[in-house]
Amino acid sequence: MKNLFWVSIIFSVLFWSCNDEEQSGNENNEIQLTEDLQIEDIKTENMRDAKLDVDYVAFLTQFKEVSLPYELNPEQEDVFGKISVENQIKYLAEAEDLDKADFEEMAEYTDFFFVSRPVQSDLFNAVVYARFEMGSTYYFLCTYDNDGKLISNIDFAAYELIGAGPQAGQEYNTKGKIESDLKVTVTTDEETISYQIIKNGKIDKL
Repeated sequence: MKNLFWVSIIFSVLFWSCNDEEQSGNENNEIQLTEDLQIEDIKTENMRDAKLDVDYVAFLTQFKEVSLPYELNPEQEDVFGKISVENQIKYLAEAEDLDKADFEEMAEYTDFFFVSRPVQSDLFNAVVYARFEMGSTYYFLCTYDNDGKLISNIDFAAYELIGAGPQAGQEYNTKGKIESDLKVTVTTDEETISYQIIKNGKIDKL
């Protein structure tokens, strides 16, 4: 009888021990599954961020890289392909103060072009794009953060052809220049306006 009693006790202890291990194992599996799901969520979020970065990089690489000092003469400047309506909406809307419907309507008579990328830094990129409209071309200097968000924008240069009125046929040029210290000058026949691109990409008027 004593032998049967001890066998029964040992069997009971082993039975409960196995159940505890199984339950603990299930809890560990649940914890691991939760951690795996969290990691997958982070990976998915990173992939979304990476997609945005890829789009922005693809946009930037369409601009010709130039060195400083950089001067834009609108009578001589080349452009490097049209900016798609999709990229106009995504990257130029704030600078142009236009919305999607505006860009789509303007597509019949206005073209936007890649021009140059004069500044690249860890915090921002500066690009120059052109808007061609009714015989005139306007150039704009814009700075963007690393998420492709506009920081600042200014009128940088222009070739203007007066098409009607008493001044019809007259031409006007505005020239822009960026120095090595990121000082910017915009020169017309009447005046020169000075700016400074500061460390965070903001363009301040001097």
